[in-house]
Amino acid sequence: YSKRKVVVICEGYMDMLKFKQFGLKNVVAILGWKITAEQIAKLKKMGITHVISALDSDECGRKGTAYLKGFFKVTEFQYPVGIKDAGEMTQQQFNVAFNKTKKKLKGGK
Repeated sequence: YSKRKVVVICEGYMDMLKFKQFGLKNVVAILGWKITAEQIAKLKKMGITHVISALDSDECGRKGTAYLKGFFKVTEFQYPVGIKDAGEMTQQQFNVAFNKTKKKLKGGK
């Protein structure tokens, strides 16, 4: 995760703050479920080609993740069952979920 230019994308500002509280540095909030053309351009200008979609685990978040796949290589954040977003996770749940996400990022199962 840290060796590559990978950004975690979440929906809301509070989700972003929660991820930062959990220790992530490369986190952006797109303020909704659908990334804008301007946001895509900014990420691409920074050399971002791969993102971790931590959009909410609901219908809108899934639509947003599918949309992201049109512009970036996407790894989905592995939220625990029943957890909708970063705000609902404890540090321990985050640690487990992020380790699963990093495994997927490296091509594991």
